[in-house]
Amino acid sequence: MFASPLPQGVGYAVVFALGFGLAVFINLITWTQAKFSDFSPNSASEFSAASRSLKTGLVVSGIFSSVGDLVQITLFGYCK
Repeated sequence: MFASPLPQGVGYAVVFALGFGLAVFINLITWTQAKFSDFSPNSASEFSAASRSLKTGLVVSGIFSSVGDLVQITLFGYCK
C-alpha cells in the first residue's frame, strides 16, 4: 500500500486555494480589460469570438485542441 504523505484535508485545501486563486486572477484580468481597453467584457461577442480581433485560424486551432482533449479523455479515460 502507498502511504499518503499528507492528510486528505490538505489536498482539498490545496485544490480549493488554487481554484479560488484562479478565480481572483481571472476577475483581475477582466477588471483590467474593462478599465484600460476599448473592449467591453460585458459583451457576449467578446467571449464568443474574442471580439473578432483574432484570426480565424487561431480560433479554429483552439477549438480543435479542445475537441482533441475531449476525444483523448473519452477514448483513453483519465490517467490513474
